[in-house]
Amino acid sequence: MKANKLKAPNTYLIIFNLIIVTAILTYLLPGGKYQMVERQGRRVIDPASFTAAESNPQGVDAVLMAPLNGFVDAALIIGFVLIVGGAFSVLQKTRAVDAGIQTLARAHEKNALIRKLTIPLFMVLFSLGGAVFGMSEEVIPFIMIFIPMALALGYDSVTGVAIPFVGAGAGFAAAFINPFTLGVAQGIANLPPLSGIGYRIFCWTLTTLVAIVFVQRYANKIKKEPHKSISAVIDAVRRKEWHVNKNAALHLTGRHKWVLGLFLAAMVLLVYGVLAYQWYIKEIAGLFLGMGMVAGIAGGLKAKDITDG
Repeated sequence: MKANKLKAPNTYLIIFNLIIVTAILTYLLPGGKYQMVERQGRRVIDPASFTAAESNPQGVDAVLMAPLNGFVDAALIIGFVLIVGGAFSVLQKTRAVDAGIQTLARAHEKNALIRKLTIPLFMVLFSLGGAVFGMSEEVIPFIMIFIPMALALGYDSVTGVAIPFVGAGAGFAAAFINPFTLGVAQGIANLPPLSGIGYRIFCWTLTTLVAIVFVQRYANKIKKEPHKSISAVIDAVRRKEWHVNKNAALHLTGRHKWVLGLFLAAMVLLVYGVLAYQWYIKEIAGLFLGMGMVAGIAGGLKAKDITDG
């Protein structure tokens, strides 16, 4: 007999079911409305202003048009997410990020003290990626870089996977700028960009520190007792197959430096624009669109590669 495998339902199916349930509730729940008031420069609901109103039941036509109406209402946010995602896709295609990580890894191998800082340093970088631009599944390509690096440092494959995944996950969970989560949520809630950033940075620092301690303790334990690793057998084979190949390694070229410099400049300009000029979704999307195009050109990509994103 085949074991039954639980599968998560399709995201679109969940959303459409919620629309149907909401439409049904319009027949069951009494109508009403709240007054909007101005508070600290924002329009918010006055919780004490509820008044009963005539119900407005929604039929099949409303259910079918709801997704399209949602696209219209959220057009700015949808375009913003697409543009930012495309810009980072172009950045990945230049291989500048890959080359920068490999260059740092080689530098760390030459110094025992710096080698001890390898895990904290890279996890902070990935955590910043999660906190600033929502890095999550983008870390998958880095596995092929960090597993060999972890094995070379005496750790195991699990450590190589944990550095990017746990690092980015910690940053994503406690994001302080991430436009895909925090930016969208603040836009929906009518909150100014970067509101509460001091508290958010504190939470990010604490979350990242806990993640680093967890991974570092595991890595140190495996380094002392390699046989306790769940990947001990396959790691022995990998150490032979993935012996450091200097000829195949990526090196930081002039183009890579330009791309990384442009990315850093864009991040600085993002924070400055939001704080000094109250940039919002349109301005930030424009910044990322420009950064993506210029980074693609600086990275030597063809026009088709840049436009494909």
